[in-house]
Amino acid sequence: KLQLVTIKKLLLLCGKDGRVEDSFVVHSGSRAMGIPPDPVTLTIVISTCARRGKAERAMEVYEEARALGMSVDRVMVNAMVNVCAQSGQADMAIGVVADAIQNQVPLDSFTISSFVSAFARKNQVEEALVAFEMGKWLGVPTTTVVLNAVINACAKAGKKDLALETYHQAISEGAVPDSVTFNSLIHACARAKDPTAACEIFMEAVALGVHPDEFTICSLIDACAQAGDAKHALEVYRLASTMSVQPTNIMVNSVVNAAARAGEPEIAMEVFTEAKMLGVGMDKTTMSFFVRAFIAAGQPDQALVVMQMGDWMKVPCSAQVRAELLEACKRANIEDSYHSAVYSSKSTGNEQFADNALPATSAP
Repeated sequence: KLQLVTIKKLLLLCGKDGRVEDSFVVHSGSRAMGIPPDPVTLTIVISTCARRGKAERAMEVYEEARALGMSVDRVMVNAMVNVCAQSGQADMAIGVVADAIQNQVPLDSFTISSFVSAFARKNQVEEALVAFEMGKWLGVPTTTVVLNAVINACAKAGKKDLALETYHQAISEGAVPDSVTFNSLIHACARAKDPTAACEIFMEAVALGVHPDEFTICSLIDACAQAGDAKHALEVYRLASTMSVQPTNIMVNSVVNAAARAGEPEIAMEVFTEAKMLGVGMDKTTMSFFVRAFIAAGQPDQALVVMQMGDWMKVPCSAQVRAELLEACKRANIEDSYHSAVYSSKSTGNEQFADNALPATSAP
């Protein structure tokens, strides 16, 4: 017993760092020493495999347990279905769940949420819904974790209407949503370019006392951006501060992206200026969207100013955006201004920024 306890401690140490092969070395060594494994030992190895998404290695251990005639319990089943979810091995998950049902292993919300997630990884939303319904047939309650898994599956597949339908049905059956639920629903609306539906979901969340976080705000802004609605994106950004959600680089980038899509650089300028005053950091993504906002508005001369500003701030816009700006300058007959701006950066010691632009400078 003392030896088995030592083996388990060693396996837990391997699991803590996700050292899959080391855990197999310990497991094989214990077998060679004549120390037989028990279900807990094998479950620890499977869980270590889950941390690295090593489904095939986990299956080796699971099959070993079955070959030894062990009574597989729910903990081992959950660990196995989880590793299938992490690696997107839906077919493998089906086999494990079917085996569990056949051997009358009771399943729980963790089993079902992982089962649903295995299909979500493959964007197999119909199969994910079947797994969700199967859980209900087996008497597994639709907990928040299960609800979030199935809503996420719908959102990832871009099935907004299906996500909303599933959500309302689950709520009518007593499921309790949380911020993750609403974030996934808003993300589904964003992918469908439906800011109206996204705002309705947001207001429902607020009414239920679910406070938004950074991801909620960014998803809502993104919904506006996808629809080319920069003004509403700005309103959401302003609303965040009234709900104690402080502006972040990601939030700023989302609004500037909305402005770029809508061709409204004044909104990008407004948010950029405020963010600088609040000490929010800018990055290459910020400057790239900022430049694109002026390009979309047909103002390549102003886009050049923003490009140079990014160079001086050491956050240059991307080479792709520089190429787009060069083409815009050509159309406006100010190509010389582009080249002057590029080499101005180089002459002030910002060689890396000028180098980023060289492919665009030499483009035909």
